Amino acid sequence: MKFIFVVFLSSLYFSCAFAEERERLSLPALIEEVLQKNPDLKMAEKKWEAAHAQILQAGVLEDPMLGVEVEGIPTDTVDVGRYNDIEWSFSQNFPFPGKLSLKKKIAWEEAEKAHLEYFEKKNQIVADVKMAYVDYDLMFRTIQILEDDERILSQFEESARSKYEVGKVSQQDVLKAQVEWTKIKNQILIKNQEKETLAARINMLLSQSPGELLGDPEPLSEETSELDLDSLLSSALEGRPELKMKEAEIKGMEWALRLARRQYEPDFFTKLESRQFQGAGLEEYDVMLGMSIPWLWTRSRVEGAVQEARANLEAARNEYEAKKWAILFEVKESWVKVHTSVSLVNLYRSNILPKADQMIKVSQINYETDKIDFLMLLDSLRTLVAFQLEYREAIADYHKNSAQLERRVGKQNTEFRIQNK
Repeated sequence: MKFIFVVFLSSLYFSCAFAEERERLSLPALIEEVLQKNPDLKMAEKKWEAAHAQILQAGVLEDPMLGVEVEGIPTDTVDVGRYNDIEWSFSQNFPFPGKLSLKKKIAWEEAEKAHLEYFEKKNQIVADVKMAYVDYDLMFRTIQILEDDERILSQFEESARSKYEVGKVSQQDVLKAQVEWTKIKNQILIKNQEKETLAARINMLLSQSPGELLGDPEPLSEETSELDLDSLLSSALEGRPELKMKEAEIKGMEWALRLARRQYEPDFFTKLESRQFQGAGLEEYDVMLGMSIPWLWTRSRVEGAVQEARANLEAARNEYEAKKWAILFEVKESWVKVHTSVSLVNLYRSNILPKADQMIKVSQINYETDKIDFLMLLDSLRTLVAFQLEYREAIADYHKNSAQLERRVGKQNTEFRIQNK
């Protein structure tokens, strides 16, 4: 029985540990789940599939035509059996050589654009998930700091009460501690409400009910890294899907201009006819070859199409240049924000927080030895809590700015780290 009891307790412990681990919210797992469920990403994927299917359609001839003509039916009857002859026909149109291949190349570039739109949407969704997770983690850590503040205030209250009971301080110190404790409780309540809102935002990304419960977030790394700007700019030009989309659009416009110029070249058609006279089988056939004439009164239509294609190509090239410089600016802007966040995090970690922590310890000792009053002790605690919250915000800003930088570069988990701080 003792052995069974031990086994039962052990299994219960590991079950609880597993449940606790399972309830934790992991950023990599969250990203993977969102990418599987997100309807916008699924829509982009289906658009890509649809565009790819158009490639097969673009390089195929028009449908052939099969016809039958009954001739010589007298006007005084509707009996088609009183015909003189029946004429069977088969016809097919043939575009000038090279036109179909150009249409196929245009469709290919459109499919490539849809493919790149899918990856751009994926990068945007990953960045959105990361920033939502960072906000959720920040609120969770903020609540933890406030709860620690609450516990410290309880200790201050006990210290003030002890001094009040021996007549060293007035009851006002105890009341101040209680008022401050109430304020912290109210802040914790408000932050918990905000945390629920942030959880609903994550549930929206997961395409599930806003009321679904989320586990505690796994802590974000507090380590920061400097990034090489030149490498980031080069990577953005090489790998940003949105810029590659513009390149595919330019290539498609170039093929479209070639196709427009090909409209000066005639298209061909052929027709095969065979006649069957009444009471007899097929006795004769005709072969017909023809071509279009795009050089007469329809020439202005072809010239207009060429001008349109040329203008579209120039517009696409200018749009590419504008997008290129906009992306380089975005990367530089995000890099500056990351660089600033790194400096700020290091300042808090190496200078501000240690001094604030030392200040609260000294203040607590001075209060115990009657060297300062209770209000100065509370000010020290407020300063420490404010700096702790600002530090967590700096960490959150670093991760959010990094996520935005990765999206603007076009690569997740960028590898251009040159120095660990």
